[in-house]
Amino acid sequence: MKRGDLVKTKRASIGVPVDTVGLIVDVFMSPSHRVPVYVLVLMGTRHHPAISRRRYIGTDLKAINESR
Repeated sequence: MKRGDLVKTKRASIGVPVDTVGLIVDVFMSPSHRVPVYVLVLMGTRHHPAISRRRYIGTDLKAINESR
């Protein structure tokens, strides 16, 4: 997965149910665990835009539409 990919969440968290759709806007490597961390802008949540960005690891996401 990379920036621009449309994904669904596979894990629920506070205020974000399972299968929430999001767009990957940034990817970086976790310094402690050395795994990619994906920053998503979530769609269809009731959050204020400033808090609608959430961080997930790859196992918590399912790709819907991957960009080329």
